[in-house]
Amino acid sequence: MTGPTFSIAIEPPLIVVTLSGPFRLDDWLGVMRAMPDTPGFEPGLHTLVDGRQAHFDFMFDDAKRLNEVVSRHLDEKRGRGFRSAWVVGADVDFGVARMVQTVLEDLPLEARTFRSIDDARRWLLEPRG
Repeated sequence: MTGPTFSIAIEPPLIVVTLSGPFRLDDWLGVMRAMPDTPGFEPGLHTLVDGRQAHFDFMFDDAKRLNEVVSRHLDEKRGRGFRSAWVVGADVDFGVARMVQTVLEDLPLEARTFRSIDDARRWLLEPRG
């Protein structure tokens, strides 16, 4: 089995993150740290995470830790008020992503989980209001 891999592309107004392989919390934290160093990065860009080729191995305690780390990351690097759409392929990963989404609800960002990349992109680009 291969390890986790990711790529980051800036497609304003989106950051498109593509994941494959098994992803644990520390792997995702590495992705978060890499985003601000990506050429073209600007705080506040919406994030489209294509995790259809990934498997997420997060436990509830990981999700709580992620909340703390994301809160600091928003203040220091990412900005606030952006949207984050996670697209997953497997039912189990949909459940994990929804758990994480629930834990992040008190943060100043909007997060949703999708099964369709087109639905996710549409939600990210629709006007708020």
